[in-house]
Amino acid sequence: MKHNQGVTEGQRCFLVVDAARYNHEDFFREVYDYDLAPDWCWLFENTRLDSRKHAGPIVITARVGDPLWNGSVAGWFQDHSVVVMTTQLDRDEAVYAIRTNLLLSLENWGPCFIRPYESAFLTIFQACNPRAMAHWIGAGNTLAWPSPSPGDESEWLYMEGDGVGKPQPLSFNQPQKFEQVLEWARKWPVIVHLPEVRGWSTGQLQGRIRELWKQGRPCPTSDRQLSAILNQPVETELAETHL
Repeated sequence: MKHNQGVTEGQRCFLVVDAARYNHEDFFREVYDYDLAPDWCWLFENTRLDSRKHAGPIVITARVGDPLWNGSVAGWFQDHSVVVMTTQLDRDEAVYAIRTNLLLSLENWGPCFIRPYESAFLTIFQACNPRAMAHWIGAGNTLAWPSPSPGDESEWLYMEGDGVGKPQPLSFNQPQKFEQVLEWARKWPVIVHLPEVRGWSTGQLQGRIRELWKQGRPCPTSDRQLSAILNQPVETELAETHL
């Protein structure tokens, strides 16, 4: 498969795969077919969701271009069920921010289970607050994930980490602006198939959503309202909100 520019052949990486979307027996048979002794763990291990770890993703150590990558990642890519992190950190350090942010307290919604490993969330997080996301990923690390793009295709998106070092989780208490990120993420699979955005690039669509988010415009619930608001002119010179 074609590699995203954020990952290169032979790089050590961790694959966060939403195994709960698959029959576990079939899923693990496939993993062990490509690697007789895979190094993996449950993402929810050692978190407040540990008792439900079998209902969550797994984290597999791999290398870009190895048999597991070549045999399985293409299928997970099509299902939008895999996130790739290239890093020199050990596994627990690499996924620390993801694990820490599985549960957040939101201004209006209260305590919520968040899925920070889902491609739609990552796509909108990158669009709305790339600075916060870069610190969340951590310096020296790269995150890559599949995303549907306007039309019927999917593509790899990626984000390089930044900051003072290891991944920095978001604060436990999050404002309404973060709730709006989640609302836009929930509608992303619908947005990319709207007739009005055909011909747009993913970057253009992310940019438009970022402008609307910075203005505090909530994500509409209906397709007609979505189409209308995405095609309205918006002001762009507003201060960035830090999550």
